[in-house]
Amino acid sequence: PGFGPLGGFGATVGGPVATDGGFFGTGGHGNVGRHVLGIDVVSADGRVTAAGNDTPLHVGDCGALGVKARVMLRTMPRPK
Repeated sequence: PGFGPLGGFGATVGGPVATDGGFFGTGGHGNVGRHVLGIDVVSADGRVTAAGNDTPLHVGDCGALGVKARVMLRTMPRPK
């Protein structure tokens, strides 16, 4: 038993990006969308594209615009 996608204790970042959710213990850093620098998306016809300036459209879309294949995130120091 576990909580990760393969039964282990872990998580992927695709779900929180697709819902613009937050993780437990985000501290003062806010939701994931504030920290997404870029997304590569696989569309329904199989094309892989870099979202570029359309990145905000893909954060919080619940996967409607495509599958998040790669997400580039800003890192932040651990809150004190």
